Amino acid sequence: MEASDDVDDEADPLNPPQSPFDKNDDDDEHKHDASVSPPIDNDQHNANQVAHQEEEEEDIDNISDQTANDNDGHYDEGWLSNPRRLCFICCACIVFSVMTLVVLLQFYSDEYKAWTSYTIGSDGIFLTSPTDVNRSFDIITLNNGLDVLLISDKSTDKSAAAIDIGIGSSSDPLQFLGLAHFHEHMLFLGSKTYASLDSFSSYVSMNGGRDNAYTESEHTNFFFQVDNQHLEHSLDIFSRFFIDPLLTKKSMKDEIWAVDNEYRKDLPSQTWRDWRMLEFSANPQHTFHKFTVGSIQSLTKHGNDAVYNEMLRFHNKWVKSNLMKLVIYGKDDLRTLRKWAADKFSAIPANDSLTSTPVHHQPAAALSTPYRSGVETGQIYYIETIAKQKQVTYIWGLSGALHLHAQYRSPVMSFINNRLLQSATNHSLYNVLKVQLLYITSMDCDTFYNEADWTGTSISFELTDRGEQHLDEISFYLFKYLRLLLETAAHNHALAQQYNLYFAEDACIDTLFFNYYSLIKKDSYSVVSALAKRMQYRDSTDLLYPALNVAPQRLALNVSLMVQVLRFMAQPRHVIMHYTNDKFKSTKFNELEPFFKIRFRRTKISAELLHRWSNIDAVNGKDGTLPLMIPPLNPYILQRKTNACDLQHVELIDLKKMAAHHQRPHDSSSYELPMKIVNEASINIWYKPDTKFASPRININLLYVSPLIYDRAIHALYAEIWLQLINFYSSDWYSQVAMASYAFELSLNHQGIVFSITGLGHSYLSPLLQTFIAEYVTNVQKYIARDADKATGVLNIILISLQRTYKNLNYDHVWTQGYFAMYDIVKVPHFDRHLMLQLVTQLLASKSSSTEILQKVMRHVDDVLQTGFVLEGFFHGNLYRKQAMEIVATVKASNLAIRQSLQAQSTLQQHLFKMQHLQLAMKIPDTATTSRKFVYQGWNSNEKDTNDVVQVWYQFESNSFSQQNYVETCKVLLLARMMKSESFQVLRTQESLGYVATTFSKSSVGATNNINYLVVMVASGYKSAHYLHERVKHFVDEHYYRKVLLKLRQSPRTFELYINGTVNDLKKRDLTLAQETSLIWDEIIGHTYFFAWKPRFIEILQALTLEDMIRFYEQKVIGKQAKWISIQLFHQKTKKDDKKLLQLTAMNAKPKTHPIIAKKSDDNDILYFNDTKDLQKLGYAQYFHVY
Repeated sequence: MEASDDVDDEADPLNPPQSPFDKNDDDDEHKHDASVSPPIDNDQHNANQVAHQEEEEEDIDNISDQTANDNDGHYDEGWLSNPRRLCFICCACIVFSVMTLVVLLQFYSDEYKAWTSYTIGSDGIFLTSPTDVNRSFDIITLNNGLDVLLISDKSTDKSAAAIDIGIGSSSDPLQFLGLAHFHEHMLFLGSKTYASLDSFSSYVSMNGGRDNAYTESEHTNFFFQVDNQHLEHSLDIFSRFFIDPLLTKKSMKDEIWAVDNEYRKDLPSQTWRDWRMLEFSANPQHTFHKFTVGSIQSLTKHGNDAVYNEMLRFHNKWVKSNLMKLVIYGKDDLRTLRKWAADKFSAIPANDSLTSTPVHHQPAAALSTPYRSGVETGQIYYIETIAKQKQVTYIWGLSGALHLHAQYRSPVMSFINNRLLQSATNHSLYNVLKVQLLYITSMDCDTFYNEADWTGTSISFELTDRGEQHLDEISFYLFKYLRLLLETAAHNHALAQQYNLYFAEDACIDTLFFNYYSLIKKDSYSVVSALAKRMQYRDSTDLLYPALNVAPQRLALNVSLMVQVLRFMAQPRHVIMHYTNDKFKSTKFNELEPFFKIRFRRTKISAELLHRWSNIDAVNGKDGTLPLMIPPLNPYILQRKTNACDLQHVELIDLKKMAAHHQRPHDSSSYELPMKIVNEASINIWYKPDTKFASPRININLLYVSPLIYDRAIHALYAEIWLQLINFYSSDWYSQVAMASYAFELSLNHQGIVFSITGLGHSYLSPLLQTFIAEYVTNVQKYIARDADKATGVLNIILISLQRTYKNLNYDHVWTQGYFAMYDIVKVPHFDRHLMLQLVTQLLASKSSSTEILQKVMRHVDDVLQTGFVLEGFFHGNLYRKQAMEIVATVKASNLAIRQSLQAQSTLQQHLFKMQHLQLAMKIPDTATTSRKFVYQGWNSNEKDTNDVVQVWYQFESNSFSQQNYVETCKVLLLARMMKSESFQVLRTQESLGYVATTFSKSSVGATNNINYLVVMVASGYKSAHYLHERVKHFVDEHYYRKVLLKLRQSPRTFELYINGTVNDLKKRDLTLAQETSLIWDEIIGHTYFFAWKPRFIEILQALTLEDMIRFYEQKVIGKQAKWISIQLFHQKTKKDDKKLLQLTAMNAKPKTHPIIAKKSDDNDILYFNDTKDLQKLGYAQYFHVY
């Protein structure tokens, strides 16, 4: 959470969602991995190896001396017949051969001098999953003390590397807060060997890769990935960051601005504000209290020369090889990777006075928890919020004396948080507060900090209106539950045994997935980044598999340690409370956090409350409150009689058996594409067995198409309420199945309801699906009738939660608001967030009672169920066709009725809906002109956000699916790659417009009917959207065209590299079953069914020439055929300060001829408007074509 440049893909403006080329893996890395503990002890191993080498050399010397002595004397004619002499001759030959071999090895490489090697794999140092048997591993230590993990993988599509420096923002000088983050930025700006400021990023981007870095309290982490054949040169450029970086004063100013823009980007983020208050609540003398992102204010208050000199001192002191860990992952063999590591990284300077592990370099007083008992703890903070939220967070700082960080093989915090606290079973804390009392809508447990000196953990509740009136009672139940967990573990031997069974359940799941788990489940550069960080504190045997913590064989439950943690947390005097509520009035606050300008008030928790929360009889429950119980054992994991793992029966499908059944060859290529196994008028089902991933999972997606779900906005809202009711009443059941790695998720789209289902075996999956549909999806009325009063309360909570959700969309990053605006303009059909918010607000303010509203919702649900559905689905993974058909039969027999009456009348395709986009080519009424250029102007809806954004979306023709002509899609994809690095270098680095400056493509083969967009985006906290638009257009129309694209004629090799990088991205294998499922489902749910699009794209790309791209750019990007819309959002201070801002009065002015036009520019072809529904309000069929 600290000054990190690496943003989650879903929110990352550099990696926008909905691209078929950048899918996220469902299996995320742990965000709060432990990070500082002594690494492997190399000293003894080094001593043994040196001693062994000296013994060998001494033996060779003895043999040589003996040979010389024996040959001293006169020549003997019968020397060949003398056995003794013959023996001497043979010995001499052997010695000579050995010495020659040693010399040759020395000549071939100086490997034995460059590193000490720890062979890994064959000797069992690493426990590797069976799926990783084809990967080779090694750890070496270079002669400068740098530890290197090498991974050779012959099957990889991309190579990667990462360096973690065991120093971070905790070492920022107090006079230069943010210095470590600023230093991280500076290292990217060239080296004496590669002097170009963007030499590394440009080279990596050009060759199919990406790079990034982040700074944390004790870590600065740099990482990249690239096409395999370019790994060596990329490593060479990368290594120079740490050997001879330029670090010039000339580039310093731009990077300080970049850091400040990043800070301004984070200012309006509620997540960052919450994090900053965690820091600010700490002991002011503790390193955790520091402001870590950095800003112009925090870095330059002593002048530019001072911060520059301090940055150089920081670099010279801390960027040392013995504080670093390096990971290299590539297709080349280990010998080659070793040589590259030694050749390129041995020159990184060392400092023997520094220890080889990350340490705090502050006084000893700073090494304790930052939340001192009775000083920082025992307080409640009332904090100003930007977002619409009511949230209370309980925070504990656990001392490093517990060694939680070092004892990662016993993940106590993860066990307490995930297995015990967040259980949703009956009479759990979550169940009592949410289902029984209706005090909360959600609960989250988080280990937000875990280093050698201390561990930070928190529990957050999102409150209902009822819950905010009972904060004392929520706190009481929390400490009652913690005390129950403690008493059970410490004193009740019989119940404590159940904790061991919980752990056995977790181990059962972990073992199953470890047996089928691949190390590289995400982009390789994120994996190597995590591994480099783990090297700083883990034993070498436990480096692999970040998502599994450690190999399951090495996990152990430390009940004693768990008791110590629970005993600390169960004492209210150790807690800090953060309470944010959008209803707080400004007069409530009397203090100000200086960097994020967060207003707050803090008070001591009263002694009376602390006493009440402390004196709890959690076991007997004689306090008049609702009973709490520890979770029951899961019915789907362990066998009831033996407690043995019940998931060991999971077997992978057999290709030979499947081939015999399908009458196909038994090679995996026979199942490369999905097959349709049900083709009826009302049902289409596609099926694809897993032949690539050796995964035990089954993924099922079902689209239930109904004409009544999305025909009106109010019906879409009713459907959403229905799904929320299902989620609420199924929470106990769902908690159990989710723990056993089954998932049943419901969502809406413009066609109907989407079921996303995953599980481990069809024998369990089929009855679970039957239960889910029969008991909850189609029978939620039963629960409503059982307790009508509670049902109305549940409805009110759902409506308020939806209202908050829609409102909070207005507090997202400004570029995300830009995406929303664009979708609101062009998508058809589409109910935008403003309309949905209006409907929810109307229901809450309605004179109708909650009972009447609930009755309307359920009447509409009955109409939907009685009308029936048409169904399209996809079955994928570890199941045979026969098993898939058995689940289909279960689906057909369920209460979600299939519209059988369609079979004799029509085809399924006639009842499917495609999302359409407006074509940006409007025929102006009463004129002969057609406008292809549009400007939408609106406000950044977050009043606290001072950022403006411009997104220029270039729209291209829709593809003809009948001819499968995707040439334009490929041109857009290639052009985005070609422009991305240059737009960053020019708009972000040279012109310093803002932290976010990028170019990307938006095209989908599936759900959006393959509408193609090229997007150039800049967000800035300093420049207005007017100015940003001018600079973006200048970049596109002038700079890139004249100074880059046309000049590629002089460098055809560069263009070839762009082609190869794009092709290699398309050739890249899907890393998980989930990724392949997503790509195929995009084709099905979008009703395009072009599953072989990747080979077609590759064929097109390889045929493209530079002249093709120049003509395309001249005609479709800067020429008369260009169609674009500029989304411009201004921060709200502009309303008062910017006289030049266009007055947004389009709909009020009501011009006679074309009412959407707010103002016509000097360029007669550009139309301005300010309501995202202006274009559609006109009746798009009259003025627009629809793709």
